[in-house]
Amino acid sequence: MNPFSQVAIVLLLILSAFINQLTAQTSTHSVTLQVNTSTLQSENVDASCDFGQAAGILNKDHTIEASVGDFIIWDAVSTNAPETDQVLITSIVHESGRNLLGQNTIKDNNQLPGVVMARVMSGEAGEIQKYSITFKVMSNGSRRRGTFVIDPKIQVRN
Repeated sequence: MNPFSQVAIVLLLILSAFINQLTAQTSTHSVTLQVNTSTLQSENVDASCDFGQAAGILNKDHTIEASVGDFIIWDAVSTNAPETDQVLITSIVHESGRNLLGQNTIKDNNQLPGVVMARVMSGEAGEIQKYSITFKVMSNGSRRRGTFVIDPKIQVRN
């Protein structure tokens, strides 16, 4: 084997190890908003929704912990019959704190309506971003009146 081939193989191994290290450090966090569509009204969003968090943790205090570079995917489900109800997240909107996602508004993806994906672009350990999730409900293929908002947090993992 000639010296050029040996150097190329070593460089390829180093590059491969570096790429593996980069991809191993990012995670994907799935956040599912659970909505009781039979009781949901503009006045009771918090009482009709949750993220599956422990009892006693309010939706506004529910916190996603993620590292810079991680992806967060938000989706939503109806927790009750009829099965024809759909909950579609339309946007994630920065409210306060450091804008960890790098955009003020992130809308749903045309290929996956009702699903929003973003990447944590910046932040230091412990920093918190307050954001709101805007969603709508479809019943039997028709949009229910109103757009609903719920406001959890993202915190950069230590």
